[in-house]
Amino acid sequence: MPVVEFNTKADFDSVYSIGMEPDGRPNTRPEVRLQYHRASMFPYSQYRAQKLVELFAWPTATKILIVGSGFGWTAEALETSGYTNVVGIDTSAWIQTSQDTSEETEINAAITAVGLNVNTGRGSELKGRMYSTGNRRRSSRAIANEGMQNNGSQNRVRSLLNGVQVGISEDVLPALSDAEIVDLGLRINLVDAGVQVIHLVTTGGTNQDPRFNWHTLAEYKLLIPSDTFIDLSTWEVL
Repeated sequence: MPVVEFNTKADFDSVYSIGMEPDGRPNTRPEVRLQYHRASMFPYSQYRAQKLVELFAWPTATKILIVGSGFGWTAEALETSGYTNVVGIDTSAWIQTSQDTSEETEINAAITAVGLNVNTGRGSELKGRMYSTGNRRRSSRAIANEGMQNNGSQNRVRSLLNGVQVGISEDVLPALSDAEIVDLGLRINLVDAGVQVIHLVTTGGTNQDPRFNWHTLAEYKLLIPSDTFIDLSTWEVL
């Protein structure tokens, strides 16, 4: 079993809390905060896509699989950068049941929770930033419910792209035990012959959530020496 589960919205909410007023707020009320929402997370996805393109300069037709993709925002950002064959997979029950739903109710609640009105003034301004009527679904693409745990699942994942050239786990490893980390690496390596396997990871440090299985980049590399590991804080590659 993973050391930290991500099967419910509450699981995600316990990890993500991001301030949405970088331009400031009065000290008479709390800051509006979102959890695992597109407005709070997509800037990180855009930066991840940018850095991956800079580091690897893959041809834009490269067939890229993102494992633990959440709602697929990094896949979306890669596509915006010109990559035409990107697929996300995630076995989280909440991701699967919620990917076609709207965030609007949750965004309204985050705004009203600090005493603002979503229809007027600052509340309306913030809602305009955090919710686009042109992006009503949480995910802009379908996220496949596949874990590659057997030949059938690996075949289905392979068929999504008609072959996989690059497999990227997206900050999944800290939530797994060491044995599960090794197993996930093996599964991605088996999805197709010659696949380039990359793990984006948050490494251990001070003030980290003690529930997770933190490692340094070098410690991750020792677990799966043949794979590539990238520190999401420093973008060191090992």
